[in-house]
Amino acid sequence: CIVTIDNNNNNNNNNNDATTTTTTLIICGQHGGEKAPIIQKSNDNEPNISDSKSSIDVNIFHVQMDHGSTWKHSFSSSQIHETVIIYVRKGSIQIGDTVIPTHYTAYLQTPSSSSTITQRLQKDNILVQTTGQDGADFLFLSGKDLQEPVEAQGSMVMNYPHEINQAYQDYQMGKMGIPWSEKLTDDEWKEHIRRNPSSNTYDNKVNNNYNDN
Repeated sequence: CIVTIDNNNNNNNNNNDATTTTTTLIICGQHGGEKAPIIQKSNDNEPNISDSKSSIDVNIFHVQMDHGSTWKHSFSSSQIHETVIIYVRKGSIQIGDTVIPTHYTAYLQTPSSSSTITQRLQKDNILVQTTGQDGADFLFLSGKDLQEPVEAQGSMVMNYPHEINQAYQDYQMGKMGIPWSEKLTDDEWKEHIRRNPSSNTYDNKVNNNYNDN
C-alpha cells in the first residue's frame, strides 16, 4: 500500500508555486488513512492479513521525500507505541532541532516512553523535514511494548538464550540471507536478495502484493 502526498512549498523564494512530494510505502501498520494488508506474523511464519485480529501493533514505513518537503505521521488514539525509530537511508532529515544524517538511526521519545533518546516529541505529531539538496529516504519503525522476556547478544534479540544460539546458527548457515553493503543501490540490493534469499519469507500472496506496490 502506497500513500503519495503533494505538498505546496510555501517558502518565500522565487518558486512559491513549486510542489514537493512525499511517498510512503506502508509495509506494515497504518498511515494517512491507509492500512497495509500485513499486520503480523503468526508462529508458523505465515503472515496474517488485515482482517485478522492481532495483538501485535507495529508500523513499518519506507518514506521518500523530495527536497523541501515535509512528512507527518499521526498515531491513532488506540496506538500506544513506546518505541519510535527512524533510519536514514539517503539524504538527511530534521526533526525539531535535530539533524539526522545518512546512515544514522534516531530513537524518538513519545510521552509513553521512558528511555533516554535523541529528541522529545509529541506522540501525535511527528514532523520530518528534509535538509540538503537531494531530498531524503528513510525507514520509520514504531511499536508497542510486547511485555515478553528479552535476551540479547550482539545483533540478535530473542526471548530466551537457546533461541539466540539457534539464531546465530541459522545466520551462519545463510538462512537469514547474506549481508550486503549499505552502499548498494536499490536495484543492486534487489538483485542481491534474489541471489541470496532468506528462508524466512512470506507466501506468494503477500510477496506479490508488496512487489505490485
